Amino acid sequence: MENTLFDSLYNFLIDSPENHISAVSLVYLAVKENPQIEENQLKSIVKDVTKSAMKKCERNSSRYKIFQKIPHYLASPSKAFIPFAILNHRDDEIQYNLRKLKTDLFNSKSSHATYLLSNLEGVKTSDLSWDDPLASRVVDANSKYVKEMPDHALKSFMEPEDNMRVSAPGFIREKCDEFVLKFADDSEEILPVKLTHNESWKESDEVLNRVTTGILDLLNEVWKNPAFGSELASTQNEGTYVTDIIVPSIRATLRGFQSERPALLAHNAERQSVASADRKGKSRTGKQPDIMFIVNYKERIHELAFAECSRLVCTEEKEKTDQVKLWREMNDGLFWSRKACKLDKGEFGIIGTSNNGFIFLFLL
Repeated sequence: MENTLFDSLYNFLIDSPENHISAVSLVYLAVKENPQIEENQLKSIVKDVTKSAMKKCERNSSRYKIFQKIPHYLASPSKAFIPFAILNHRDDEIQYNLRKLKTDLFNSKSSHATYLLSNLEGVKTSDLSWDDPLASRVVDANSKYVKEMPDHALKSFMEPEDNMRVSAPGFIREKCDEFVLKFADDSEEILPVKLTHNESWKESDEVLNRVTTGILDLLNEVWKNPAFGSELASTQNEGTYVTDIIVPSIRATLRGFQSERPALLAHNAERQSVASADRKGKSRTGKQPDIMFIVNYKERIHELAFAECSRLVCTEEKEKTDQVKLWREMNDGLFWSRKACKLDKGEFGIIGTSNNGFIFLFLL
């Protein structure tokens, strides 16, 4: 629930018009989505969301300045937390849930119900908060109310879970053991082939055909997924789009890339760019692209490609902002790589970005 709420608030900050953004609107949306949320928990989420959203904006932009004000506004309960008035009846709701749970156990014919009801007799509404499963009519198998039941009642309670347990066949275990024994982390450095831009493909037709097939197979799965259909596409957040579509597509495209242990880092890792941090200087935080493609060459991490993403539905302002961020990130990456790999005399550095199918090249 907390991750879903974080994504909802984050998308609101990134995609909404600036005149719709305030601490009150964030609190209202959060309470509307999760009426059971505690005040301190909500404050923490709002602060974290605002901090993450600020990293996606230019420091001197008007949107960035709006985000800066939100944490200060949270310190005034009489203002930002007016929406919490709708939570005054939370104790009544917990009381109702606890009473309903006991009623269901009383009417149940299961052999464990009587023992569980007896163990819950001493539980009071004042003993519970929304962090307790019982407040939501959920009985935790690891709780003392379950563990204190006699063995035959406990067996009855755990029967549904036991029925869901399936042991892996022996051949699967053997295959996994064989994989571990034969796995080798080949650290031998592979020198990349020196390539030039001459309007020709560097891969063979066989490789191109294999990569194209991989990409089309992926798109086939995506297009069949109802989550990305016309009805739900506009509701998908940026993280879902990046994780389920963008990153797998890039992996399919770069499969077979000749380099020592290439890696594709999605924005979930929240990794800052080493190149950006190096260029900004000590004690300065580097940029955090949504996606980075990195390789290890000459005992040095090189960042070769960057991506800035949005939801399926994107604003024109974000497209322009991401375009600027991309060429800045690539410029930092090239500057970093130049320290270890000098360009031949007379050569220019070239960085290229693609935005909605349009390719932009920059000479350095």
